[in-house]
Amino acid sequence: MAPPIIEFKHDGLVLDACCAINLCVSGQMESILRIIPVRVAIAEYVAEVEVRECNLRPFISNELLTVIEVVTEEEAENVVTFATALGGDGEAYTGAIAVSHNLAIASDERRVLNYFERQAPHLQRLTSPELVKFWSDTANPPSHAVSQALQAIEQVGNYAVPNRSNCYDWWMAHR
Repeated sequence: MAPPIIEFKHDGLVLDACCAINLCVSGQMESILRIIPVRVAIAEYVAEVEVRECNLRPFISNELLTVIEVVTEEEAENVVTFATALGGDGEAYTGAIAVSHNLAIASDERRVLNYFERQAPHLQRLTSPELVKFWSDTANPPSHAVSQALQAIEQVGNYAVPNRSNCYDWWMAHR
């Protein structure tokens, strides 16, 4: 049985670098961002440092993607705390923004999702496969477009959907 379509529990979500890259290389980022019914954001640090290979300007200009910078002392302290725990700056900035702005967090890193499940259990945690499946279920694009998007994520994004993912069977059937 297919997992249900995502029920977004916050008024926005923040993408970490791996999710932003996966959506970007899918060739369907605009369609995916348009179909998500909440604001989609990315940390300024992630946009400027970690996903330079993706041109995010069109999505930012069209207000499909919001860039959020760390500005408060509490956010800066959280960046340091999260970076120490996670060993990555992008994940730390993403997490600090998610916590500060009460946004869902989108990551494909199991350690990141597990960490925020413990540290901020009130925040919804999403993955690229869930967002792509939501787009596919909601927008109902042609099957070849879904297949091309999944293959691009695998090949260009160098991503393999984990077999423990709740979208694994769907992904494998549609790639």
